[in-house]
Amino acid sequence: MSERLDRMDSERTTSSRKQQLSGIIAKLPENLKKAYERTPVDGLTDEQFNTLIGEVTTEVDGIVQATQQKGAIFGRPSATGGSGSQGGELTKEQKDAIAHRDNKPASGGQPF
Repeated sequence: MSERLDRMDSERTTSSRKQQLSGIIAKLPENLKKAYERTPVDGLTDEQFNTLIGEVTTEVDGIVQATQQKGAIFGRPSATGGSGSQGGELTKEQKDAIAHRDNKPASGGQPF
């Protein structure tokens, strides 16, 4: 009976620890989350787990800060694909830039 209670307590502790770890790594992209999710938390003492949580928190904050400085954004793209003006008419400058052909005669024919 005592063994069964110990096992239930251990499972509850492991579940609680995994939830804590998931909360910390939630701001990472999926490919990095998977690596941290594989971290074993069962069998650790409270002191070891607290040390692990401190280290993981520091690493995750560093990763998030470094990627934000590089301009990476974690999240889903917007419904418009990030552009608010899709499908509009080209400006005269855009049409001229497209029509300009280096080393090609200015006749009305196709250059290809």
